[in-house]
Amino acid sequence: MSMPAAAADAPTTVVAPDATTSAQETERPAEGAANGSSLPEASKTPTTSAATTTTQPSTTTNTNSAAANTKSNTHSTATTIPLHLSPEAVQALLCPATSLLRYHLMPQPKQGPDSGDAGGRVCSAQVAEAFRTDWSEEMARLAQALEAEAEGERQAGKCRFSRDTLEVTFLGTASSQPSKYRNVSGTYLDFFGRGGVMVDCGEDSVGQMERRYGPKDAFQRVLLLQAVWISHMHADHHGGLVPLLQLRARAGAGPLLVMGPLALFEVLQSYSCVVPIAFIFVPADCYSQKRNRGYSHAGPTPLQEGLTRPLPSSVAGALQEVKQTLGLTTFRPFDVDHIHNSYGLLLEGRGPEEGAEPWKVVFSGDTRPCESVVEAARDATLLVHEATFEDELENEAYKKRHSTTGEAVGVATKSGAYRTILTHFSTRYPKLPEMDIVSNGSIAVAMDLMSVNLADLAWLPRVVEPLGLLLKAEKEGFEAEDEEGA
Repeated sequence: MSMPAAAADAPTTVVAPDATTSAQETERPAEGAANGSSLPEASKTPTTSAATTTTQPSTTTNTNSAAANTKSNTHSTATTIPLHLSPEAVQALLCPATSLLRYHLMPQPKQGPDSGDAGGRVCSAQVAEAFRTDWSEEMARLAQALEAEAEGERQAGKCRFSRDTLEVTFLGTASSQPSKYRNVSGTYLDFFGRGGVMVDCGEDSVGQMERRYGPKDAFQRVLLLQAVWISHMHADHHGGLVPLLQLRARAGAGPLLVMGPLALFEVLQSYSCVVPIAFIFVPADCYSQKRNRGYSHAGPTPLQEGLTRPLPSSVAGALQEVKQTLGLTTFRPFDVDHIHNSYGLLLEGRGPEEGAEPWKVVFSGDTRPCESVVEAARDATLLVHEATFEDELENEAYKKRHSTTGEAVGVATKSGAYRTILTHFSTRYPKLPEMDIVSNGSIAVAMDLMSVNLADLAWLPRVVEPLGLLLKAEKEGFEAEDEEGA
């Protein structure tokens, strides 16, 4: 069939048919042209939309139909592509699609660890500045109120310590075994330029130090340790001691003073036959009133304060050197009511500056509420007391020789301690213990990697309520089965 000249000169366009147009409707114009029959105007120009597939409809035999097609195309959403464009230009106008059949979609848990860029290390100063810039006016007023309250306490002579006196960092606050939010027992005492002391050293205490201070800083702090004190022989309190001693030995550090039950010496001695470790052992049993009841010292020199049996001269000299380095006047264990040969710890000292205020910090270790803790913590600056169970589980606490939260608060009240921090919580309480401590103005709750400077003790209890809101209890869906042997 010959085409009229007018139609032949008209530009031919390629249109993309709508996705809903059937193949039969697309082919119908060509069949009509072949039979020489006419079609309705609506049939000659199919509905168009954007797509990646293109087809060229047959041309009509009269100029009116071509004009109708042109008019119809002006209202279409399809992009028209002139045929006189080069193939490269046509390709530039098309949007190629990719079949999703070549991809495997996997659930998130099966994708493995994210290997993307985690970003650079953010220092604590940057975090503090971000908080300051984001504080609302209400938060700013609260901060001013807390500072005013702390200043009032300092003026009253209750909390007049410089920031380089002592800082307590909790490395583990769970009993028996780690939980989702808490590691087993361990506390790091930072005396700043003078060194540090570990109070109990549960498994992965060094790892917790790395999480708190970073690997390099934590390594230096391990090397600068002056002493480690172990309360009793349950593994969750000393499982991290040998790895710590190994780390120091590999770095060429000297022997570390270790104080604990005599049974711990036998354990360390056995390890020293297999792995390189160096330590000077101070048996806490030499301070025990229970163990040495009936012993009468007949030596030429009187016993030092707190001792019930004399220490070897070399050991006594090493202990005295540590006390002088840390600025301590007292570094003494005392009997508590837990398993055989269990001890608490009494520390007394002053800050490094001249005329600094004296302070007293007491660690109860694992214990039932007992008078020895009350006496040791009498008018203490800070008492760190275990609170394994809630008050409703008092029978459980009695059987396992632990304290409930209420009993721990009772010991704090009787002793007159300025501030008390509860720790060593059952894994039943992954976040906060079940108790009302907001109403008590001197009690706070320990969390892993929390650092408490003696200079901040004035406003420490005010943190408890916001902490409770931040760590609002989740329904874990399981009840942990404790073996609270620790």
